[in-house]
Amino acid sequence: MRNLKTIFAVILTTIAIFPSARLEAIAREVIFTDFSWDSAQFHNRVAGYILEKGFDRKVRYSFTEEMPGFLGLERGDLHLAMETWVDNSISFWDKAKERGKIVDLGKNYPDAPQGWYVPAYVVKGDPERGIEPLVPDLKSVSDLPKYWEVFKDPEDEGKGRFLNGPT
Repeated sequence: MRNLKTIFAVILTTIAIFPSARLEAIAREVIFTDFSWDSAQFHNRVAGYILEKGFDRKVRYSFTEEMPGFLGLERGDLHLAMETWVDNSISFWDKAKERGKIVDLGKNYPDAPQGWYVPAYVVKGDPERGIEPLVPDLKSVSDLPKYWEVFKDPEDEGKGRFLNGPT
């Protein structure tokens, strides 16, 4: 019984001195930074499923945009982001890493470039389906102003629309 009391006292002292140990011991919940684009949410759900089913961890997804998500990771309010677009906020990301507030665990897809994409048939057409090229000279983002009407926003027809990307 004496050993049990000693062990219990050590555990309580550790929890009192190291609050993060207390959190780990008590709240077995992992909070994902659930960014607004589909691939990030997919990766979060796969990792969340593995944590729930394989490691018996409670999982929660906190919807956020990129910078608030990074701030949440830095503060510790959020625990994981399975996919980020670091290039959009590189100065913040680098500083947070230097301060030891964010740890980069590697890439999901090491050869996945960041960019804007359109279906090939929009540029090249598709003769088999009788589709003529809509933007035959579209080569870069700087060409978009002359083709904005092809990408017209149905909710605001005076503007174009980007689909499924970080804000």
